[in-house]
Amino acid sequence: MIADYLKHNIDDPEWRIAREWNYWIEIERLADQPEKIREMSEQYCNLKDTALFPFQNRWPEEVSGWL
Repeated sequence: MIADYLKHNIDDPEWRIAREWNYWIEIERLADQPEKIREMSEQYCNLKDTALFPFQNRWPEEVSGWL
């Protein structure tokens, strides 16, 4: 999901407001789960400190697994 988000821009012919709305809904759901935010924050820090591959490539994959 997150990796898909990074691929689309408003000038892309495949861009749709519905997709953006669905991303926002996911953010709202996450905002209502402070324990999950804490766990994701810990994972973010751990991954950033220990990543052998470029961090920016791995984090979207990690987030997709959480959501």
